[in-house]
Amino acid sequence: MKLSMTPLGFALLVAMVAMALPGASAANAQPKSEAQIVFLHLRMKNDTLTLVKSALRPGLVKQRRPVEKTGGIYYDVVSSSGKSLWQGVTGDPSQQRLEYEDPDHPGQLKIKYLELKVTEFTLRIPFKPEMNRLELYRMAPAAPDSGRPKVVRKLISSIPL
Repeated sequence: MKLSMTPLGFALLVAMVAMALPGASAANAQPKSEAQIVFLHLRMKNDTLTLVKSALRPGLVKQRRPVEKTGGIYYDVVSSSGKSLWQGVTGDPSQQRLEYEDPDHPGQLKIKYLELKVTEFTLRIPFKPEMNRLELYRMAPAAPDSGRPKVVRKLISSIPL
């Protein structure tokens, strides 16, 4: 039988085994109150997202203001029961903004957006032991007269953690 494990699961298993080994003193063990950050390195190819690697590091994720970004990628970290543990939004990594000087009007900038077919980006989320999966979605207009809000979530990926 072949067992597989996500990179985050492997990192967590290694950390737990290291703390349980004989000779691991309480002074070397990480205090339970110390916060940790999970760095999720993701690859987006034509709106398909995959987890490239993950890393667990000590630290706090800065408090964020709830800001909706037009065209952004929204994400939700959920438990196995479906409870939301952390939510966030990031700019769309497939859209690259370029600024350049307008040749016809020196001193003025022109803005152009390029759509990237393949790109990579990193999300930082606070570590919670009950994390099960990362859901990424876009906001899409709701069908007219559907009785729902004007925009709805359109799931683009669900990645096991």
